[in-house]
Amino acid sequence: MPACISVPFLRVSEALEIVPVASYAGVTLWNYRTLFGSQDIDSLEDLATLQTFTGSLDESWFYLVSVAIEARGAPVVPRMLEAIAAAREGDVNTVLEFLNFFAQILEELTALLVRMHESCDPHVFYFKIRPFLAGSKNMAEAGLPHGVWYEDDDGKGSWRQYSGGSNAQSSLIQAFDLILGIEHRPTGVKRSTSDDSHKQGTVPPQKHNFIEVNLPIRQFRPN
Repeated sequence: MPACISVPFLRVSEALEIVPVASYAGVTLWNYRTLFGSQDIDSLEDLATLQTFTGSLDESWFYLVSVAIEARGAPVVPRMLEAIAAAREGDVNTVLEFLNFFAQILEELTALLVRMHESCDPHVFYFKIRPFLAGSKNMAEAGLPHGVWYEDDDGKGSWRQYSGGSNAQSSLIQAFDLILGIEHRPTGVKRSTSDDSHKQGTVPPQKHNFIEVNLPIRQFRPN
């Protein structure tokens, strides 16, 4: 990657506290506009992408379905916090009300996801779009045994390897997993029955990564 591209790319990434590679946030959440000025960004008919790698409708549609899902699911976040507080206080009615609301939203999100097939052909996505999102980590078979060379201002640089963008980086879906107590483990690995910390309302130590994602350059720590 020549300095004219890599240097500003690295500077912007550092300012945004993200790694310099295509990410879910970059190609999806920061990459859309409304067509008719509506505030309802959960409507696919009112959304358009700003930039794509291929210029295809398939790629644009792939991003926009995710945007609509994030927007439609967002109202769950404050409600889930209310449900957690209610559960700790023994307020069963509020918890049941939230779960019913949650179930309704999940049905709506499923309906949005199913619409992916309307304008995103699986063959086009896998062979034309996915290579742009694959990143440079573990990509020796694609001709990148060392990753990508990021050139510096002085003509030097370094090899860098980053995992590419993935919808698994969606904080909304990860939040759903947390609120429902869903733990992901590699195939064949079972949850240890000796770990009962989840019964105390705390998250047990993570022993297995369901997916390895790129962490921010600077991680935020709670006070």
